[in-house]
Amino acid sequence: MLICMLLRKITEMLIVSKL
Repeated sequence: MLICMLLRKITEMLIVSKL
């Protein structure tokens, strides 16, 4: 599922941005 992967990447980026 591409959508799942995309969502995961976006979440990871957001977490990194918060840090």
